[in-house]
Amino acid sequence: VPPPAALFCAQAVQKSLRRAPLPELDEALAAVLLAATREAAARGWQAGLIQLCLACAVTAIRAGETTLLAAFDGNASAVERLAALQLLALVAEELHSPASKISVAPARPAALRAALVSQADATLATLHRWFEEAAAAAAASQRLQPAQAEAAAHSAAAVLRAVGAWCACGLLGAESAAASPLLSRCAAGALANSRTAVDAAEAA
Repeated sequence: VPPPAALFCAQAVQKSLRRAPLPELDEALAAVLLAATREAAARGWQAGLIQLCLACAVTAIRAGETTLLAAFDGNASAVERLAALQLLALVAEELHSPASKISVAPARPAALRAALVSQADATLATLHRWFEEAAAAAAASQRLQPAQAEAAAHSAAAVLRAVGAWCACGLLGAESAAASPLLSRCAAGALANSRTAVDAAEAA
């Protein structure tokens, strides 16, 4: 759990970024957001991570580009993947139904949406691979290492949340979604797991 002051600051940042003057993506701002988000993910501060990923998502929408999203390499480490999955889900949710108003010209979110749609098949394939890795890790460590099994199940659930958000936002085409094992076989299997059932139901 993040210290109350840290959580307050994270909330204040994401709320202020919704309306603060931001003509272009500022490199200094991006660097601070990325560093803070990685730190929250590394410390397991889920509430703070959500607020900071919201700040990144809002900034990406207002900038109309994917720079912040691409900054997290989910193949590099568990921390990077945790942040990447949270951000993938939240940017889709903010594009589809913002938590509160974002001051931005319509062309910016439209540009970001178009960029994400163009990358949707690759993103879906990556999410499928991450889900399979998490499911395999959970199965391998379930008896001997409960903490690792819990972390793997959490990662699998985060994948399903992200893909569910992308579907709700219309970022994934119907044909791609129908053909993906992640949205059929994997989601159906996850329904039997109490840790992933809710997210699997939403994705399916």
